[in-house]
Amino acid sequence: MNGTQSVRRDPLKELCVYLESVRQRGGFRSLALADSEGLLIAGAGKYSECEELSALSALRVSGPSHVLGRFPLLGSEVLLCAPEQGSSDVVTHVRRACERILGFARPRVSH
Repeated sequence: MNGTQSVRRDPLKELCVYLESVRQRGGFRSLALADSEGLLIAGAGKYSECEELSALSALRVSGPSHVLGRFPLLGSEVLLCAPEQGSSDVVTHVRRACERILGFARPRVSH
């Protein structure tokens, strides 16, 4: 070994850590990144609230769930949801971070 260690990346964990940072800076109670079917991809804040936000987003229900924005990611549409309103800047920053974090994810090959 040459003194360097191989570090395994966990892109979904990295995405959750990033969303937690956005949640705290933006004063959101929760943030959820959901697919168009309402399944939670990643979240920050109370898990049950993230699950609810994701599910309601697919139903396009107005009320406690707010879809802050939609954007394409790895060939699918994803939705950024929060119980509070947020600015379009938040959506832009999260979209770019998702592309950066998940764009480098490679499928794991087991031997």
